[in-house]
Amino acid sequence: MRAYRALKKALDDRRITKPDSCEVCGDPRYLAGHHHRGYGPEHALDVRWLCNAHHGEAHVLHEMFRRITERAQTRPASGRLSVIERGLILTEVPDIDALTPLS
Repeated sequence: MRAYRALKKALDDRRITKPDSCEVCGDPRYLAGHHHRGYGPEHALDVRWLCNAHHGEAHVLHEMFRRITERAQTRPASGRLSVIERGLILTEVPDIDALTPLS
């Protein structure tokens, strides 16, 4: 919650501005700041502005990667982590750039 409060305060103080639309699809409704690098104090204002749909999708991708990584750590190491799960090949934490506009 600290990152959320820091972002809200920065917006209220006009130290940062909220864009007019989602970075992925351009939808102007229901924008949320997605803390794509985590919630630590050093990243509190480092957000990607996403519509509700893409914000939810971003959290799903991060959770999938966390679970895949967790499972891969219990298996013998084969060098680079490259796991195929549900048709996705993940080699690092997915970022907003991995999202595509919803049809």
